[in-house]
Amino acid sequence: MLERRAFGLIRIAGLLLAAGFVLCRLLPFGTALAAPPPGLPERPPALKQAGVLKGDRAFDKSVFLADRGFGSATHIISNPTREARLGIAGTGGAVFVSAAGEVTSRVKFSSQVSFVEFVDVEKDGVWEFLNRGGQGWGDASLLDHEGRRLWTFGAKPVTAVNDMAAGDLDGDGVLDFVVGFNGADGVRRLDKDGKVQWQEPDGNVWHVEIVDTKGEGTAEIVHSNVGGQISVRDQNGKLLRRSKPGTYFSSFSVCRWPTPKDLPHLLNVGDDVISLYDFDGTTMATLEAPHASMLGSAHGASVRFKTGEPSHFAVVVEFSLWRVSVLYLYNHEHELVFQEVIADKCLSLASLPRDKSDVEELLVGGTGKVWKYTAAK
Repeated sequence: MLERRAFGLIRIAGLLLAAGFVLCRLLPFGTALAAPPPGLPERPPALKQAGVLKGDRAFDKSVFLADRGFGSATHIISNPTREARLGIAGTGGAVFVSAAGEVTSRVKFSSQVSFVEFVDVEKDGVWEFLNRGGQGWGDASLLDHEGRRLWTFGAKPVTAVNDMAAGDLDGDGVLDFVVGFNGADGVRRLDKDGKVQWQEPDGNVWHVEIVDTKGEGTAEIVHSNVGGQISVRDQNGKLLRRSKPGTYFSSFSVCRWPTPKDLPHLLNVGDDVISLYDFDGTTMATLEAPHASMLGSAHGASVRFKTGEPSHFAVVVEFSLWRVSVLYLYNHEHELVFQEVIADKCLSLASLPRDKSDVEELLVGGTGKVWKYTAAK
Protein backbone atom coordinates (compact mmCIF):
# COMPACT_ATOMS: atom_id res chain seq x y z
CA MET A 1 0.00 0.00 0.00
CA LEU A 2 2.81 2.43 0.91
CA GLU A 3 4.58 1.73 -2.38
CA ARG A 4 1.37 2.40 -4.31
CA ARG A 5 0.82 5.63 -2.42
CA ALA A 6 4.41 6.75 -3.10
CA PHE A 7 3.98 5.85 -6.77
CA GLY A 8 0.83 7.96 -6.94
CA LEU A 9 2.47 10.96 -5.28
CA ILE A 10 5.39 10.84 -7.65
CA ARG A 11 3.07 10.65 -10.64
CA ILE A 12 1.15 13.70 -9.37
CA ALA A 13 4.44 15.57 -8.94
CA GLY A 14 5.41 14.56 -12.46
CA LEU A 15 2.16 15.94 -13.83
CA LEU A 16 2.69 19.23 -12.01
CA LEU A 17 6.19 19.51 -13.42
CA ALA A 18 4.91 18.72 -16.89
CA ALA A 19 2.36 21.50 -16.55
CA GLY A 20 5.20 23.85 -15.70
CA PHE A 21 7.16 22.76 -18.77
CA VAL A 22 4.12 23.36 -20.98
CA LEU A 23 3.55 26.80 -19.54
CA CYS A 24 7.20 27.78 -20.11
CA ARG A 25 6.98 26.72 -23.76
CA LEU A 26 3.77 28.71 -24.33
CA LEU A 27 5.30 31.97 -23.13
CA PRO A 28 6.65 34.38 -25.77
CA PHE A 29 10.38 34.57 -26.49
CA GLY A 30 12.30 36.12 -23.58
CA THR A 31 9.37 36.16 -21.15
CA ALA A 32 10.25 35.40 -17.55
CA LEU A 33 7.87 33.92 -15.01
CA ALA A 34 6.98 36.55 -12.42
CA ALA A 35 5.63 33.83 -10.15
CA PRO A 36 5.00 30.10 -10.54
CA PRO A 37 1.44 28.92 -11.17
CA PRO A 38 -0.63 27.91 -8.12
CA GLY A 39 0.35 24.54 -6.70
CA LEU A 40 3.93 24.66 -8.03
CA PRO A 41 6.99 25.32 -5.83
CA GLU A 42 8.02 28.90 -5.16
CA ARG A 43 11.31 30.04 -6.64
CA PRO A 44 14.01 29.85 -3.92
CA PRO A 45 15.20 33.31 -2.81
CA ALA A 46 18.77 32.57 -3.91
CA LEU A 47 17.56 32.06 -7.50
CA LYS A 48 15.58 35.29 -7.79
CA GLN A 49 18.62 37.47 -8.56
CA ALA A 50 21.07 36.73 -11.39
CA GLY A 51 24.78 37.12 -10.72
CA VAL A 52 27.98 35.47 -9.53
CA LEU A 53 27.72 33.96 -6.06
CA LYS A 54 31.26 32.61 -5.80
CA GLY A 55 34.56 33.28 -7.58
CA ASP A 56 33.57 36.54 -9.27
CA ARG A 57 37.16 37.33 -10.34
CA ALA A 58 38.19 33.85 -11.39
CA PHE A 59 36.65 33.76 -14.87
CA ASP A 60 35.79 36.19 -17.63
CA LYS A 61 32.40 35.94 -19.34
CA SER A 62 31.50 37.25 -22.79
CA VAL A 63 28.92 36.63 -25.51
CA PHE A 64 30.29 34.12 -28.02
CA LEU A 65 27.25 34.21 -30.31
CA ALA A 66 23.90 36.01 -30.28
CA ASP A 67 21.40 34.56 -32.74
CA ARG A 68 17.66 34.04 -32.26
CA GLY A 69 17.55 31.37 -34.96
CA PHE A 70 18.36 28.38 -32.75
CA GLY A 71 15.96 29.30 -29.93
CA SER A 72 17.09 27.77 -26.62
CA ALA A 73 20.36 25.93 -27.26
CA THR A 74 20.10 22.25 -26.33
CA HIS A 75 23.22 20.76 -27.98
CA ILE A 76 26.63 22.21 -28.86
CA ILE A 77 29.22 20.20 -30.83
CA SER A 78 32.73 21.03 -32.09
CA ASN A 79 33.84 20.65 -35.71
CA PRO A 80 30.56 19.29 -37.13
CA THR A 81 31.70 19.86 -40.74
CA ARG A 82 34.87 20.84 -42.59
CA GLU A 83 33.62 24.40 -42.88
CA ALA A 84 32.19 24.82 -39.37
CA ARG A 85 34.02 24.98 -36.07
CA LEU A 86 30.82 24.71 -34.07
CA GLY A 87 27.26 23.45 -34.39
CA ILE A 88 24.44 24.69 -32.16
CA ALA A 89 21.00 23.06 -32.14
CA GLY A 90 18.02 24.26 -30.15
CA THR A 91 14.28 24.63 -29.92
CA GLY A 92 14.01 26.74 -33.06
CA GLY A 93 16.63 25.34 -35.40
CA ALA A 94 20.36 24.88 -35.82
CA VAL A 95 23.28 27.07 -36.88
CA PHE A 96 26.80 26.21 -38.01
CA VAL A 97 29.53 28.64 -37.00
CA SER A 98 32.94 29.24 -38.59
CA ALA A 99 36.26 29.63 -36.75
CA ALA A 100 35.79 33.39 -37.08
CA GLY A 101 32.52 33.16 -35.13
CA GLU A 102 30.30 33.80 -38.15
CA VAL A 103 27.17 31.77 -38.94
CA THR A 104 27.87 29.91 -42.19
CA SER A 105 24.55 28.07 -42.54
CA ARG A 106 21.20 27.61 -40.84
CA VAL A 107 18.52 24.97 -40.46
CA LYS A 108 14.96 25.91 -39.51
CA PHE A 109 12.85 23.16 -37.99
CA SER A 110 9.51 22.56 -39.68
CA SER A 111 7.73 21.36 -36.53
CA GLN A 112 7.68 22.07 -32.81
CA VAL A 113 10.46 20.42 -30.83
CA SER A 114 11.49 20.30 -27.19
CA PHE A 115 15.09 19.10 -26.71
CA VAL A 116 17.11 18.58 -29.90
CA GLU A 117 20.47 16.89 -30.49
CA PHE A 118 22.63 16.41 -33.58
CA VAL A 119 22.61 12.78 -34.79
CA ASP A 120 24.09 11.08 -37.86
CA VAL A 121 21.61 8.25 -38.39
CA GLU A 122 23.49 6.39 -41.13
CA LYS A 123 26.99 7.66 -40.27
CA ASP A 124 27.36 9.24 -43.69
CA GLY A 125 28.54 12.65 -42.49
CA VAL A 126 25.08 14.22 -42.86
CA TRP A 127 23.53 15.52 -39.66
CA GLU A 128 19.95 14.74 -38.75
CA PHE A 129 18.21 16.06 -35.63
CA LEU A 130 16.80 14.04 -32.73
CA ASN A 131 13.85 15.63 -30.92
CA ARG A 132 13.94 13.81 -27.58
CA GLY A 133 10.34 14.49 -26.57
CA GLY A 134 8.50 16.54 -24.02
CA GLN A 135 8.71 15.11 -20.50
CA GLY A 136 5.41 13.23 -20.69
CA TRP A 137 3.46 15.70 -22.82
CA GLY A 138 5.22 16.08 -26.20
CA ASP A 139 5.99 13.57 -28.95
CA ALA A 140 9.50 12.50 -29.90
CA SER A 141 10.58 12.78 -33.53
CA LEU A 142 13.42 12.60 -36.04
CA LEU A 143 14.13 15.49 -38.43
CA ASP A 144 16.22 15.33 -41.60
CA HIS A 145 19.23 17.55 -42.36
CA GLU A 146 16.95 20.32 -43.59
CA GLY A 147 14.80 20.25 -40.46
CA ARG A 148 11.86 18.40 -42.02
CA ARG A 149 10.12 15.79 -39.89
CA LEU A 150 10.86 12.22 -41.00
CA TRP A 151 8.73 10.50 -38.37
CA THR A 152 7.05 11.08 -35.02
CA PHE A 153 6.55 8.67 -32.15
CA GLY A 154 4.03 9.22 -29.41
CA ALA A 155 0.77 9.68 -31.29
CA LYS A 156 -2.36 7.94 -29.96
CA PRO A 157 -2.77 5.54 -28.29
CA VAL A 158 0.70 6.24 -26.82
CA THR A 159 0.76 9.86 -25.64
CA ALA A 160 3.18 9.96 -22.73
CA VAL A 161 6.73 10.14 -24.10
CA ASN A 162 9.24 11.27 -21.48
CA ASP A 163 12.43 10.93 -23.50
CA MET A 164 14.05 9.35 -26.57
CA ALA A 165 17.73 8.50 -27.13
CA ALA A 166 19.68 7.40 -30.21
CA GLY A 167 22.64 5.04 -30.57
CA ASP A 168 23.95 2.05 -32.50
CA LEU A 169 22.82 -0.89 -30.37
CA ASP A 170 23.69 -3.75 -32.73
CA GLY A 171 26.85 -2.38 -34.37
CA ASP A 172 25.43 -2.29 -37.89
CA GLY A 173 26.42 1.34 -38.49
CA VAL A 174 22.84 2.64 -38.32
CA LEU A 175 21.32 4.35 -35.30
CA ASP A 176 18.59 2.76 -33.21
CA PHE A 177 16.19 4.65 -30.96
CA VAL A 178 14.88 3.89 -27.46
CA VAL A 179 11.86 5.68 -25.99
CA GLY A 180 10.95 5.99 -22.30
CA PHE A 181 7.35 6.62 -21.27
CA ASN A 182 5.42 8.13 -18.42
CA GLY A 183 3.03 5.96 -16.40
CA ALA A 184 3.36 2.22 -17.00
CA ASP A 185 4.29 2.17 -20.72
CA GLY A 186 7.93 1.30 -20.02
CA VAL A 187 10.63 1.38 -22.71
CA ARG A 188 10.49 0.60 -26.44
CA ARG A 189 13.15 0.19 -29.09
CA LEU A 190 12.55 1.69 -32.55
CA ASP A 191 14.43 1.22 -35.81
CA LYS A 192 15.70 4.10 -37.96
CA ASP A 193 12.23 4.48 -39.47
CA GLY A 194 10.50 4.78 -36.08
CA LYS A 195 9.03 1.25 -36.10
CA VAL A 196 8.74 -0.59 -32.76
CA GLN A 197 11.13 -3.56 -32.40
CA TRP A 198 10.28 -4.54 -28.82
CA GLN A 199 8.85 -3.14 -25.59
CA GLU A 200 9.54 -3.84 -21.92
CA PRO A 201 7.45 -2.77 -18.90
CA ASP A 202 8.56 -0.26 -16.28
CA GLY A 203 7.09 2.69 -14.39
CA ASN A 204 7.77 6.34 -15.24
CA VAL A 205 10.92 6.05 -17.35
CA TRP A 206 11.95 9.65 -16.86
CA HIS A 207 15.11 9.60 -18.97
CA VAL A 208 16.94 7.17 -21.26
CA GLU A 209 20.39 7.02 -22.88
CA ILE A 210 22.29 4.62 -25.13
CA VAL A 211 25.87 4.34 -23.84
CA ASP A 212 28.99 2.23 -24.22
CA THR A 213 29.14 1.81 -20.45
CA LYS A 214 32.43 -0.13 -20.32
CA GLY A 215 34.31 1.44 -23.20
CA GLU A 216 34.46 -1.91 -25.01
CA GLY A 217 32.49 -0.98 -28.12
CA THR A 218 29.12 -2.40 -27.03
CA ALA A 219 26.26 0.03 -26.45
CA GLU A 220 23.68 -0.56 -23.73
CA ILE A 221 20.42 1.11 -22.73
CA VAL A 222 20.47 3.07 -19.48
CA HIS A 223 17.33 4.59 -17.98
CA SER A 224 15.75 5.82 -14.77
CA ASN A 225 12.32 4.93 -13.40
CA VAL A 226 9.71 5.70 -10.75
CA GLY A 227 11.77 3.88 -8.12
CA GLY A 228 14.75 6.21 -8.65
CA GLN A 229 16.81 3.29 -9.97
CA ILE A 230 19.54 2.99 -12.58
CA SER A 231 18.48 0.30 -15.07
CA VAL A 232 20.83 -1.14 -17.70
CA ARG A 233 19.45 -3.25 -20.59
CA ASP A 234 20.98 -4.95 -23.60
CA GLN A 235 19.95 -4.35 -27.21
CA ASN A 236 17.09 -6.84 -26.85
CA GLY A 237 15.64 -5.12 -23.78
CA LYS A 238 16.87 -7.72 -21.28
CA LEU A 239 17.51 -6.17 -17.87
CA LEU A 240 21.21 -6.70 -17.13
CA ARG A 241 21.48 -4.92 -13.80
CA ARG A 242 19.58 -2.49 -11.62
CA SER A 243 20.79 -0.36 -8.72
CA LYS A 244 19.58 2.43 -6.48
CA PRO A 245 22.11 5.24 -6.01
CA GLY A 246 22.38 7.66 -3.11
CA THR A 247 20.09 10.33 -4.59
CA TYR A 248 16.72 9.93 -6.29
CA PHE A 249 17.61 9.10 -9.89
CA SER A 250 15.22 10.65 -12.43
CA SER A 251 16.47 13.21 -14.96
CA PHE A 252 20.17 12.54 -15.60
CA SER A 253 22.85 13.05 -18.22
CA VAL A 254 25.98 11.27 -19.37
CA CYS A 255 29.41 12.89 -19.38
CA ARG A 256 33.00 11.70 -19.55
CA TRP A 257 34.69 12.35 -16.23
CA PRO A 258 37.10 13.53 -14.93
CA THR A 259 38.48 14.16 -18.45
CA PRO A 260 37.08 13.61 -21.97
CA LYS A 261 39.39 10.57 -22.31
CA ASP A 262 37.88 8.79 -19.30
CA LEU A 263 34.86 6.49 -19.21
CA PRO A 264 31.36 8.02 -19.21
CA HIS A 265 29.58 8.57 -15.91
CA LEU A 266 26.04 9.40 -14.88
CA LEU A 267 25.40 12.94 -13.66
CA ASN A 268 22.46 13.52 -11.33
CA VAL A 269 21.35 16.52 -9.28
CA GLY A 270 19.82 16.45 -5.80
CA ASP A 271 19.19 18.97 -3.05
CA ASP A 272 22.39 21.07 -2.71
CA VAL A 273 24.44 18.29 -4.26
CA ILE A 274 25.57 17.03 -7.66
CA SER A 275 26.48 13.36 -7.87
CA LEU A 276 28.49 11.30 -10.33
CA TYR A 277 27.78 7.56 -10.49
CA ASP A 278 29.10 4.62 -12.43
CA PHE A 279 26.65 2.34 -14.19
CA ASP A 280 26.38 0.05 -11.18
CA GLY A 281 25.14 2.92 -9.00
CA THR A 282 28.43 3.39 -7.12
CA THR A 283 29.06 7.00 -6.09
CA MET A 284 32.21 8.26 -7.81
CA ALA A 285 31.99 11.88 -6.64
CA THR A 286 29.71 14.07 -4.55
CA LEU A 287 30.00 17.76 -5.39
CA GLU A 288 28.84 20.67 -3.26
CA ALA A 289 26.08 22.48 -5.18
CA PRO A 290 24.30 25.20 -3.16
CA HIS A 291 20.75 25.91 -4.36
CA ALA A 292 20.59 22.86 -6.62
CA SER A 293 17.61 20.53 -6.29
CA MET A 294 16.08 17.47 -7.93
CA LEU A 295 13.64 19.80 -9.72
CA GLY A 296 16.51 20.73 -12.04
CA SER A 297 18.26 18.94 -14.89
CA ALA A 298 22.05 18.90 -15.07
CA HIS A 299 24.66 18.67 -17.84
CA GLY A 300 28.41 18.52 -17.33
CA ALA A 301 31.69 18.80 -19.23
CA SER A 302 35.38 19.00 -18.38
CA VAL A 303 37.31 22.07 -19.55
CA ARG A 304 41.02 22.94 -19.36
CA PHE A 305 41.25 26.69 -18.77
CA LYS A 306 45.07 26.95 -18.58
CA THR A 307 47.77 25.08 -20.44
CA GLY A 308 49.44 22.29 -18.50
CA GLU A 309 46.93 22.47 -15.63
CA PRO A 310 44.29 19.88 -14.68
CA SER A 311 40.83 20.27 -16.14
CA HIS A 312 37.94 21.87 -14.31
CA PHE A 313 34.53 20.23 -14.26
CA ALA A 314 31.59 22.42 -15.28
CA VAL A 315 27.94 21.66 -14.50
CA VAL A 316 24.90 23.70 -15.46
CA VAL A 317 21.62 22.98 -13.65
CA GLU A 318 18.50 24.29 -15.37
CA PHE A 319 15.13 24.89 -13.69
CA SER A 320 12.41 25.14 -16.34
CA LEU A 321 9.79 25.98 -13.71
CA TRP A 322 11.45 29.32 -13.04
CA ARG A 323 13.41 29.92 -16.28
CA VAL A 324 16.67 30.13 -14.39
CA SER A 325 19.93 28.16 -14.35
CA VAL A 326 22.95 27.79 -12.10
CA LEU A 327 26.49 27.26 -13.39
CA TYR A 328 29.00 25.46 -11.13
CA LEU A 329 32.75 25.09 -11.75
CA TYR A 330 34.89 22.63 -9.77
CA ASN A 331 38.67 22.24 -9.70
CA HIS A 332 40.43 18.88 -9.98
CA GLU A 333 40.08 18.37 -6.22
CA HIS A 334 36.27 18.62 -6.54
CA GLU A 335 36.17 22.01 -4.80
CA LEU A 336 33.53 24.53 -5.90
CA VAL A 337 35.44 27.56 -7.22
CA PHE A 338 32.74 29.36 -9.20
CA GLN A 339 28.95 29.65 -9.06
CA GLU A 340 26.64 31.88 -11.08
CA VAL A 341 22.87 32.27 -11.28
CA ILE A 342 21.83 32.89 -14.90
CA ALA A 343 18.38 34.30 -15.67
CA ASP A 344 17.80 32.02 -18.64
CA LYS A 345 17.18 28.41 -19.67
CA CYS A 346 20.66 26.93 -20.07
CA LEU A 347 20.32 23.39 -21.39
CA SER A 348 23.76 22.80 -22.89
CA LEU A 349 27.46 23.36 -22.40
CA ALA A 350 30.64 22.33 -24.19
CA SER A 351 34.38 22.87 -24.10
CA LEU A 352 35.87 24.52 -27.20
CA PRO A 353 39.62 24.05 -27.84
CA ARG A 354 41.61 27.09 -28.84
CA ASP A 355 43.60 26.75 -32.05
CA LYS A 356 47.13 25.29 -31.62
CA SER A 357 46.75 25.02 -27.85
CA ASP A 358 45.52 22.63 -25.17
CA VAL A 359 43.59 25.52 -23.58
CA GLU A 360 39.80 25.31 -23.81
CA GLU A 361 36.95 27.76 -23.45
CA LEU A 362 33.66 26.88 -21.79
CA LEU A 363 30.52 27.53 -23.83
CA VAL A 364 27.11 27.72 -22.15
CA GLY A 365 24.01 27.79 -24.33
CA GLY A 366 21.05 30.00 -23.46
CA THR A 367 18.06 31.39 -25.36
CA GLY A 368 19.30 33.00 -28.55
CA LYS A 369 22.73 33.32 -27.01
CA VAL A 370 25.88 31.34 -26.23
CA TRP A 371 28.25 32.64 -23.54
CA LYS A 372 31.98 32.01 -23.39
CA TYR A 373 33.93 31.59 -20.13
CA THR A 374 37.73 31.87 -19.99
CA ALA A 375 40.23 32.01 -17.14
CA ALA A 376 40.71 35.54 -15.88
CA LYS A 377 44.05 37.09 -16.79
